[in-house]
Amino acid sequence: MKNADNTNKKQKDTTVYVFLTCVNPGVIFKLSKIQLNNKVNYVCKREYAVNRDFFEIVEALDFSNTQDVYVCAGPGSYTGIRQTLSFGVGLSVKDTYNIHVFNLFDFIKTLTGYEDIIINGFSKKPFSRGFALIDNEYTYVNLTESEIEKLKNENKTYLADDVSSLFTCNNVTKFIQEFTGFSADIKPLYINPVNITKSKAK
Repeated sequence: MKNADNTNKKQKDTTVYVFLTCVNPGVIFKLSKIQLNNKVNYVCKREYAVNRDFFEIVEALDFSNTQDVYVCAGPGSYTGIRQTLSFGVGLSVKDTYNIHVFNLFDFIKTLTGYEDIIINGFSKKPFSRGFALIDNEYTYVNLTESEIEKLKNENKTYLADDVSSLFTCNNVTKFIQEFTGFSADIKPLYINPVNITKSKAK
């Protein structure tokens, strides 16, 4: 007979949502957070492709059993970032939810191990312009074909030509389990060269 102290103690499962909607096509992941003997596991149940109105999709989600919501702050589409973070701000008003903020570089770095990363900002071929994390600094780059080939040959920089291809259940689960730098500060990461807050010249 097992000692009562050694029996598996399963706490109530909760739902976790991960919003990777700052790029097109974006994805919303729904995971079950399972706590057993103080150990946390995540099981990816379903994913929602954001191919229609963002808030129409959000309205259909069930948050009744949710405590943790992960939102991506960019870089990427201005519209996607604003929608995601405004939703995160709305949820943060209630003490019911824990809002965890990250960016695409956090996500890619955790999955690949690369410190220097360039993300194709326009999903066009060939890869030319994009968002970059180089030497721990965020920047915007415009690359020539020869520069791209050089980066590939050096193999020191991760070139995310199609970042949405990394949005899988396995990768999201790995990220949630391994990344430790989540922030509660809901601020966008805009890297585009256009300053959208700048007043127009008269």
